[in-house]
Parts: sequence; structure tokens; C-alpha cells
Amino acid sequence: MRMLGYGAFVLTSLLYASFYPVAKPALDRMDTSIFVAMQMIWLVPPALFLLCWSYQQISLSAFLRSFVLGSCMATALFCLTLAIASTSITETAMFSCMNGVIVVMVSWLIFRERIHLFTWIACACSVGGIVVLLSVSHLHWQGDLLAFIGGLLLTGYTFLIERLYFHPHSPHAPKQSLRMACGIEWLTMAGETLLVALLFGNWHAVQMRLPSDVLILSYAGLATTLLPMLMMVVMRRSVNGVTVTFIAVLEPIMD
Repeated sequence: MRMLGYGAFVLTSLLYASFYPVAKPALDRMDTSIFVAMQMIWLVPPALFLLCWSYQQISLSAFLRSFVLGSCMATALFCLTLAIASTSITETAMFSCMNGVIVVMVSWLIFRERIHLFTWIACACSVGGIVVLLSVSHLHWQGDLLAFIGGLLLTGYTFLIERLYFHPHSPHAPKQSLRMACGIEWLTMAGETLLVALLFGNWHAVQMRLPSDVLILSYAGLATTLLPMLMMVVMRRSVNGVTVTFIAVLEPIMD
């Protein structure tokens, strides 16, 4: 199962890396907030299905936990999409991958955890990649900051999932609560991004090209959002958070 988990997270990094080349034509013609909202709309049908399947598990505490997780993921994806639109995919991926180094340093210095040699090697590779990027590219501090914040939120989401649902002392039953949690998370992501698009999106400048834009949005919503989140939840039990964070370093290499 551990090897299967590694393979699932490598596939997740590949799917994330495929977002930019697929979404770029639509992002060039569409306000970013509107694009993200239309991307998240594809999460609504499976979310409603899961909630109908596990509605008996819904409680106020479960709703609040899932709402926080959904808000965290929605903000992360929105920041990363904004970063991609204002910089490049390689720059965005590299700055978002800095969070692996931060996670290791926090685990080592604050929680006094033993760090494996290969983890230190992965840290060195991440730092080396950032140094090379700083030396050869024209940086965009706003986009880079958004990429860093988005990656930090994604890392936080990964560890929250582990703490709430896969920790040995977690009081939440994984099978039932995970179905309910995913349903509420996905509805939260769709609702919040749609609200931002309605309030701040430049709808007058939208130039939809059918059916190509529908295919782009469906791929962004299903292949680069829904499927990676499903794999993260299903395979999270087999791979720890630090390893998941460093598997994401493959993303700029795939780009």
C-alpha cells in the first residue's frame, strides 16, 4: 500500500503540472476569479452525491471541520492560480515547494522529531532549486508570494487531514466521516470561489469559446482538482505528510 501511495502522489504531482498547459489559453482570456469559480463548479455534483450518501454523519462540529478544510483548499488553489497567471508555472511550483523545507525545520526544531537522511537530501535539493531559480530568472514578488502562500496552505491542508482523520487518537471514524467531509469541503470550495467571482470578477471581459473552454474547465475541475483530492484522502493513510510534501517537488521537474 505504501508503494501504491507513492505512485498515487506522483500521479497527483503530474496532474497538477498538467494544469498550466491546459488552462493557459482560457486564463489568458478570462478573469482568474471567474476561471477558478467555473473550475470548482464541477465539484458540486460529486459533493451532493457524497452528502446524500452520508447525511446521517453531519453534525455541527463535523460541518465546521470540513468548512475549514474546504476554505483552506479553496484559498490555496486560488492563490496558486493567481500566481500562475502572473508568473510562470515553474516559478510558481518552485516557490510552493519551499514549504517542504519549512515543514522539516519545524518538525526538527520544535517537535524534536528525528529526520531521515533522505529527507535532508530532499531539503538540500529544494533549496538548490530555489537558488538556481533566483539566479537565472526575473522574479515577480507578488506572484512568488502567492505561490508560497498557496503551497503553505496546501501543506497545512495535508497535515490537517492527517491529524483529523488518520491520527491514531482521532475520534472520527474515517469511512463515514471522510465521505461527509469531502462533500462539505467541495461545496465550500465551490461556494466560496463563486462568491468571490460574483463580487470581484470582471464578467464583462469574459470571452468564452465553446466547446474548447468547457473541456478546459472540466479538465481543470475534475482531473487537476477532484481526482488529486480523492487520491490524497484515500492514500493519505499510507504516506506521511513530510513525504507527501517532498513528492510535490517533482512538479516543477515535470513542468
